[in-house]
Amino acid sequence: MRFIRGLLLVIVASYSTRFAAQVPPQNIEGAESPQLHRWDATHGVLFLGKNFLLEKTAPPLRSYNEGGLQYGSDVNLFKDFPDVENVIVDDFAAGTAGATFIAATLIYGHGPAKHVLLTYDGTGGLRQVVDTASYSAEAITSDDQGDVYVLGEKTDEREGDPPYPLLIEYDPSGTIVGRAIDSKVFKTGSDAIQDFGPAQEMVSASLMVSDGKLYIYAPSERQVLICSLDGKILRRTALEEFTVKIARADKVNRAAISEIAFVDENHVALYLTEHVDPEEPHTTDYSNMHTAVYLVDLTSKTFKLILRGEPGLNPAFVGVKGNQVLTLTRTQHGFEIQQHDLF
Repeated sequence: MRFIRGLLLVIVASYSTRFAAQVPPQNIEGAESPQLHRWDATHGVLFLGKNFLLEKTAPPLRSYNEGGLQYGSDVNLFKDFPDVENVIVDDFAAGTAGATFIAATLIYGHGPAKHVLLTYDGTGGLRQVVDTASYSAEAITSDDQGDVYVLGEKTDEREGDPPYPLLIEYDPSGTIVGRAIDSKVFKTGSDAIQDFGPAQEMVSASLMVSDGKLYIYAPSERQVLICSLDGKILRRTALEEFTVKIARADKVNRAAISEIAFVDENHVALYLTEHVDPEEPHTTDYSNMHTAVYLVDLTSKTFKLILRGEPGLNPAFVGVKGNQVLTLTRTQHGFEIQQHDLF
């Protein structure tokens, strides 16, 4: 079964950059955390509100491009589902003409929660509801043809159940047209894509489609998979060795992956929380942490520091656009999206 995600404190320092765009203020606390927003690198759209337990009083969901302009229109889930008490937005993806895809968990006052894939058009109108039954999304993405790929797991899975596909592809009509990435490819089965990593680090699974390939990050096993659209694994890389080498190079006790972003087939950007000294059990000591963004070359096994932060300061890691890392800084006017060169 999936867990309702906790709120993660994100701590990085601000850096001078050659680009900044203002995003209007949001009534969403904690949006600096990569657990609470979603950057769709395929379409260049930033969504706010991921993983929140939304109540009926919550403001509409909004999204922006890297220039700070609103993408599409406001999305009001409770207007379309008046009988729902709460909603958890599991993930977002952008489509063409301002369309938005939302994987959501609808929570009613009585009865079981409902897992759905929603399609909203550029005017904020609900166009399609797909009931994914007992299949709950960890991450979604879409391609230029309007197909949506959902990486998820069965909510009714029991120990000893046979392996099953973790990736489902839906066409624009909501019909299932493909299943891939059998859970048996991971040592821990479907647990590999759940939203926690080693030491319960609460890292979300990642999914992206680009240039006819699927990019997947399985957080529990710290593995990057690059696959063809039919699910054939073309490349598989474990990231554990990189975090160990980076921790050693930075002279810290441990480097924990807080988020990753795919750059291309050979590179990923790692957003790390570095624990300077050994941690006390059941204690969170932010003075013992700092953050860093590294560019990792999966072929040469090398890495390069892009940003380094200090506890309690902005900006937060967003993702990658082309050859730049994007960060999100809270300001008195809202949020500021900034870009930092990778190469």
